[in-house]
Amino acid sequence: MPVDCADPVERVAVVASQMNALKHSGQAVGVEAMMSAADFVPPTLMTLGARVYVMTGQRMVNVVTTNIPGPQYPLYLLGSRMLEMFPYIPIGQDVRISIGIVSYDGQLAIGVTGDYDAVPDLGVLCSAIEHALADLVELANGLLAD
Repeated sequence: MPVDCADPVERVAVVASQMNALKHSGQAVGVEAMMSAADFVPPTLMTLGARVYVMTGQRMVNVVTTNIPGPQYPLYLLGSRMLEMFPYIPIGQDVRISIGIVSYDGQLAIGVTGDYDAVPDLGVLCSAIEHALADLVELANGLLAD
């Protein structure tokens, strides 16, 4: 995440560039190769490979962010309308922060979960997310007014 970009437009451009580079970097090829190998490798070896992977973990992952598109219409339970939806993405293994983003009925909610021992100042991240989103909304409103 480009925390060194104060300008919201520049920040979005940097994120788009980074995401494009990641998509074309081949980092996801390892998982895809393992999944496609499942058709050719005996189940015992696949199970062994999965166990080794789980035991060794991914040393590069500290934060996971995921977007969960929700329904863009209201949901009801026993006649009561659900007013808000909040994501919860658990942490585990080497993941110290998880960020879930969910859309529901024209709203967007962000849920941040963290390991307090590893990230005692998680509130700083949450405040930064709120400020960055406010900057983007202000920028979008300014563009719409023009």
